[in-house]
Amino acid sequence: MDALRQRVQARREANRPWPPPDPIAPAGRTAAFVTASCLVLAGVAFAWASIDELFCRGRVLGGGNPRTALGAQSECDAIAGLAGVVIFLSIGAAVTGLVIVQRVRRRDVLAQGGTGWRWGEGVVSAIGLAVLATRLPRYSCQAGFDLDGNFGLCISPAVRLEAADHGLERMLVTAAGVVIGLALAMIPWIPRYIAAAITLAAWFAGMGWLLYDTMGGSLSPT
Repeated sequence: MDALRQRVQARREANRPWPPPDPIAPAGRTAAFVTASCLVLAGVAFAWASIDELFCRGRVLGGGNPRTALGAQSECDAIAGLAGVVIFLSIGAAVTGLVIVQRVRRRDVLAQGGTGWRWGEGVVSAIGLAVLATRLPRYSCQAGFDLDGNFGLCISPAVRLEAADHGLERMLVTAAGVVIGLALAMIPWIPRYIAAAITLAAWFAGMGWLLYDTMGGSLSPT
């Protein structure tokens, strides 16, 4: 058993790059894996959800109506082209995440190692909350009114009122994302598992909502 263990260790040493990579701290290793997980899972989800749109079948982006109801091949082609771009970027994100995992696994874990990947968590959190802010409605109306988003009006048969403007709330969510991202990157005493939970929640709240809003028809049964 010891001989087998020695052979495995010798093979690992032989396959290690030279010069050896800098060691990484446990917090940095966790942050790297969290960042990579966000890229891989989001990349796979968006690529899979875009397949129907790429081949111009299934449902209209975000609308849930049959594609044939559009009655315009040009619009179908435009959606397919956009889906191709999304798939290309999604595959790139997923591959980047896998490369991160592979490179980090080769680094020794030491308490005094690097924690630079905390910045990865910070950037991912900020992007997730910024995307979340874009999914919040700009205007809203009370029940019984129809919203005119172009002019910010709530319209009923009897009266027209100014719609409630949620621009400030969207700005606050975006600003909160920047603050949280900087805190995760720059405050070393934040526990790594709490930082990981915040990052995952922010990323998948924003990206999950974006995926549902834009490609929810592809994820629903026809």
